[in-house]
Amino acid sequence: MPRVTRGVNHLSAAEIDQRITQATHQWHRLAWQIILTAREDPRPAAVIARQCSVSQDVVHNVIARYHREGPTAITPPHPWNPGISTFLRMRNGWGVPWPNAPSRGCANAMGGVR
Repeated sequence: MPRVTRGVNHLSAAEIDQRITQATHQWHRLAWQIILTAREDPRPAAVIARQCSVSQDVVHNVIARYHREGPTAITPPHPWNPGISTFLRMRNGWGVPWPNAPSRGCANAMGGVR
């Protein structure tokens, strides 16, 4: 007889339903559906996988992450911010112009610009 996959009660069923409706990415919606299914109707992972149209390994991985990390395991990704790299470069001093650097041309050994 196969082992039964259960979801831990980190969140109530209503809170999980709310997270399913608020999910912006398909993967997050699917992960919350797997967690809700395992919580409400504990069955073998193969049955949950067939119901949610994923592989058995995906069910095991999602449930393991949820057991280990709780609700923070299924979080939306951070939005891409093109300005963050510029911010980090400026904070760390990369890309900042050198003091007394020539604005054009090439500096020679004597310190002048050709």
